[in-house]
Amino acid sequence: GDLPAGSPEGTLLGSPGPNVGYAMGLVHRVQEQMQLGEHEDAYGYYEVGDQIASKLYNAITKVDLMLKRGDVRAAQRMESDAIKLWIGAADLCKELKLFDQWTQSLDRQQKLFERYQLRDRLRQIEDDRRLIEAAPDLCGAVDRAGDCPTQRAVRREVT
Repeated sequence: GDLPAGSPEGTLLGSPGPNVGYAMGLVHRVQEQMQLGEHEDAYGYYEVGDQIASKLYNAITKVDLMLKRGDVRAAQRMESDAIKLWIGAADLCKELKLFDQWTQSLDRQQKLFERYQLRDRLRQIEDDRRLIEAAPDLCGAVDRAGDCPTQRAVRREVT
């Protein structure tokens, strides 16, 4: 396959333990495939990472990988698939109060919806942005980095 000889395969690749770090390393090196236009390889690595993040209940990494998988699909002009991934990421962010990643998802969606002049969807994005702007009121005090205490608690739980 795509992995070097002696690399973990199959269920070992997604199992908690020493191979998880290796697999996540592969996922984070996928930017090179994107630059080379090897979108299917990039998507596959992001998909493996997403599965690992799900098994480890790592919501922050899962959302990042959903966004990146959407980016790959957008680069392939598979915009419907990209939107599904970005909306799924936004829904998860909304549920877990991951405001930074929620904003990133909305930014991606907005670019595509503006291109196709989908006004209803753009209004929904603006509504979500207002919720995010109200986030300090929703989650209490925000620290100097603009991080909501709820988001920090979620990050500690899932990492």
